[in-house]
Amino acid sequence: MNHLEHWKGKHCIPELVAKLDSNDESVKLKALKKTMKKIGKARMECCRAKQFSGLLDKINLLMIDLKSKKAEHAIAILELLSTKITVMQDEEVDKLINIFKAKELDTIMKLTFLNKATPEPLKESLAYSISALGVIKYTYESCFESVIEFLLEKLKAMEELLGKQPYNKELDPKRSKYGFRTLATILNALCIFTFEDYAFNQKIMNYGGIEIGLRYLNHKSTKIRVIASTLFGLSCFKNIGFHFRKINNCLDILSINIPPPLLITVSSTQSDHNSPQMHLQHLHTGWTKPMLLLK
Repeated sequence: MNHLEHWKGKHCIPELVAKLDSNDESVKLKALKKTMKKIGKARMECCRAKQFSGLLDKINLLMIDLKSKKAEHAIAILELLSTKITVMQDEEVDKLINIFKAKELDTIMKLTFLNKATPEPLKESLAYSISALGVIKYTYESCFESVIEFLLEKLKAMEELLGKQPYNKELDPKRSKYGFRTLATILNALCIFTFEDYAFNQKIMNYGGIEIGLRYLNHKSTKIRVIASTLFGLSCFKNIGFHFRKINNCLDILSINIPPPLLITVSSTQSDHNSPQMHLQHLHTGWTKPMLLLK
């Protein structure tokens, strides 16, 4: 914890948040764009949740007018935060989610998603954030099935676009300059629900989660292959995957789609001890030595 907040841009956030109180709309928009850039470049593993508390207060207010550019940028910041918390320390992630709840942003996000007046791009961004932040706690919440069905529609449209030719990154743009590509974002949002309890896993299976995972087991993107393996992993559940296993040979499927691991040697000419800052960034023991890795 001693190395948290060693992010050179952390002092810029309060200044930018203060500008969101300006009566000049252009000043607000410029501040939101700069905030997006600062968070995008931030080393989130070094950030504390409390650093974003003031910003989340303002985002809460900016989401009132859903047709404004301010709301568009505010919701984009929420999506970026929900993407980047994956590299924050677990304790800080829990604190950040608690801040969301304390400010009732979780409820506001769900209500905004269900609001028929919410523009499609904002609804899409909210669907990803709702999933990533784990704000849906029960499958019987009205928002749950609406989010899943929305994600499946987006996946279908993306598959139709990408299915016309071999996978091309140019046809699968990033959600933002600092976020995931669209296909990975959709699949990741579906996958995250499987981290919840049995009821969520059952629902995702009912919506074709196992088959979706199967389609992407040998995708070119490592990120997508990892997500696909998690979705396909539902087939291993005793009850949830029973029907799939009954009509499919899972061992054959895995042998066809997953290549055998290769043992490779990764060498380095550097043997000096890394600084604590580098240690956090690369998540290794702090010493750079030749290692054996499975690829």
